[in-house]
Amino acid sequence: MELLVKEGLERPEAANIISSLAELFDPRKLRQGQEITLRFESTEASAPLLFTRLSLLPDPAKEIQVTRLSEKEFISKEVLHRLEKKIVMSRAVISTSLYNAALDAEIPMEILVKMIRAFSYDIDFQRDIQNGDSF
Repeated sequence: MELLVKEGLERPEAANIISSLAELFDPRKLRQGQEITLRFESTEASAPLLFTRLSLLPDPAKEIQVTRLSEKEFISKEVLHRLEKKIVMSRAVISTSLYNAALDAEIPMEILVKMIRAFSYDIDFQRDIQNGDSF
């Protein structure tokens, strides 16, 4: 609620938004760094901005939206996003470091970290990796 108040909403309005959000998502499960999008609109050039929507992604396939229906009424809905699974292969030759080779091959950092964890018991990444090695 403090985030909404900090963004200019009155406490009763923020409480109504949180109450509507709680119908589909427990606000206590928000994680640090999780992105929340707030939308404000104005009906006239000089009119104050009016909160119209809050949205957040609790996971990549699901979005929770809280939308204003009237001055004091909000509705929450769940929007499911269709995800596509892609199999991608990358190859690289290590010239300076595994990290730089992965960057050059445009391998996402998340994948590199998973790869290092998977092989960390079999490979000493500081001593076993040499220039010219490939993956």
